[in-house]
Amino acid sequence: MRILLTILFIGFSICATSAQQDSIPKTGNKKNANDPLVFRSIKNTPDLIFIEYTLPFEGIVEFELRNEEEEVIWKSQFVGKTGDNQIKFSTKPLTTGKYYYSLYYKGRETRKYFDYRPTN
Repeated sequence: MRILLTILFIGFSICATSAQQDSIPKTGNKKNANDPLVFRSIKNTPDLIFIEYTLPFEGIVEFELRNEEEEVIWKSQFVGKTGDNQIKFSTKPLTTGKYYYSLYYKGRETRKYFDYRPTN
C-alpha cells in the first residue's frame, strides 16, 4: 500500500500555497514558542511540495498529511536529524482544498495547513 501511495504522488502542479498555523490542535498538546519541533517553511515546484522543519536532536518523526475531511492522504515515519530537515511529496493525489500536515516528535504534535489549487 505504501508503494501505491508513493506512486500516486507523481503528477499535478501546485500554485499559491501558504503554510499557516492551525488554531485547533489535533491532540491535547498545546503549542507554544518552546515547542522542540519548528516548521520553517513550505515551498513548492510544479510537481512537489517541500516542508522544511528543524529538530533539536535526532529522533523518530512521523509525518501525516490529511484532507479537509481528516482522511489520511499520506503517512510516513523516519529518523530526522538534528537541525534542518525536509519532507518532499508529490501533489498528484491532491485536489483543490485545504490540507493539514502534522509532525509527531517525542510525543508532541505540531500541525499546520496549506491551501492547494492545481494548475493545468
